[in-house]
Amino acid sequence: RMHKNFYNYINELRIEESKRLLSDRDLLNFTIEGIASESGFKTMSVFYRFFKDSEKVTPAVYRKNALTD
Repeated sequence: RMHKNFYNYINELRIEESKRLLSDRDLLNFTIEGIASESGFKTMSVFYRFFKDSEKVTPAVYRKNALTD
């Protein structure tokens, strides 16, 4: 019904969580790697690939933009 496999669905949820964490001013001391880990990603390569495919920017650029809005 959702036209996606379980792996992609879970990674979409992880990306949403990482976006929430990247946008939180109280978590500026967290590295991108720390946020990826907290979001459930085991490797940085998978995190970056899914994040960039989803948001069209890197996590660092997303964080910068989110915190300047």
